Amino acid sequence: MEIERLKELWEQSTDKYGDARKMGSTYQTMYNIIYKGSVPKVDLLERIANFYQKPIGYFFSETVSKAAGSADQEREIIRLRAKVEAYENALRLIGHGGAGMDIVERKKQSV
Repeated sequence: MEIERLKELWEQSTDKYGDARKMGSTYQTMYNIIYKGSVPKVDLLERIANFYQKPIGYFFSETVSKAAGSADQEREIIRLRAKVEAYENALRLIGHGGAGMDIVERKKQSV
């Protein structure tokens, strides 16, 4: 989360206590998020974004999102490769070099 973006908006306020109340929060909660590194719950983050009329994504950098997405994608690829290997092994056992192997070989060639 880009706390600096939230901090900039927060520090422009002339009534931080009132603004926190309008967000459905407290001054202390907002202070803890901005200055102490507390992580807001999603519903509070939605209320903060609505209050400042910003999309939730405004409070997150793209590079963090891409990095998280890449790690998730890499884990999914590894999981799927393991699954394919398990299916290939099962086909080898079932087919004993017969029709099952033909399917495996065709799949490998198409990839």
